[in-house]
Amino acid sequence: MVPLPDKFHNLDVIAVTIMTDIGNIRYITVYRPPELNKLGRDYMALLIECLDYLCDTRDTVVLVGDLNLPNIDLFLLDSPADNIHSVFLEFCTQLGLYQFVDSPTRENHILDLVLSSDHHIMSDLHINNPFSASDHAMVEFSLIVAQHETRNVEPRTVYDYDNADFDGIVHYLSNDCFFVLSQH
Repeated sequence: MVPLPDKFHNLDVIAVTIMTDIGNIRYITVYRPPELNKLGRDYMALLIECLDYLCDTRDTVVLVGDLNLPNIDLFLLDSPADNIHSVFLEFCTQLGLYQFVDSPTRENHILDLVLSSDHHIMSDLHINNPFSASDHAMVEFSLIVAQHETRNVEPRTVYDYDNADFDGIVHYLSNDCFFVLSQH
């Protein structure tokens, strides 16, 4: 599970990072209440801040959930300028998120979204009958998360230079007697 800062504790968001054969996937599930008033605008502003935080990763992002945005068209990149729909559209555009659901999930609206930063990760997306007493159609899909060919590979050490503690390395080397002596 990806930990969230305390300021996001009132949001209905959960995120996990899944390690796969093709790399890590940051899987984010969201529910946004249907308010389209000031409360809705404030919630969306905080939600976008949270999603910015979660999407600040090199991992492939998969964002799913009921966003309750009946007036957004992510295919035509169109929405009302209401600081709810428009803010989410701008967020998706800036991150290059692609929307895979192309049929209504409640009445005539696409309220349940499946978006990803990888346009080729989705496989077999279907809109099915609602589950149990839900008033939303069920969105079922598969992700392509494995290479087609498997092979036995010996483990190897890979150094993560992007996350290295360079100050600690400099401190260690500056206190190493062999390194210090070779400098004189």
